[in-house]
Amino acid sequence: MDGETNGGQEATQGAQDQAQQQGQEQQETQQGQQEMTGDPAPDYEKQIAERDEKIASLEAQVAEAAKNAEKAEQLRGEIVELKA
Repeated sequence: MDGETNGGQEATQGAQDQAQQQGQEQQETQQGQQEMTGDPAPDYEKQIAERDEKIASLEAQVAEAAKNAEKAEQLRGEIVELKA
């Protein structure tokens, strides 16, 4: 009789251990999902900010190039006048 009770307790303990392990695995999975869904937002915002900075830099370069092109055109016009 003692052996049967012992076996039953071991089976119950094994089931409890298994349930506890599954609960821990589910919790770890949920934490992993939260980390995955929580982290991209700051990265995404950082990428947008970097992109906006690059766009502003390129727009400044375009404006400078346009000024240079206008200046070059003005100088070409002066050269044509002097040659005439």
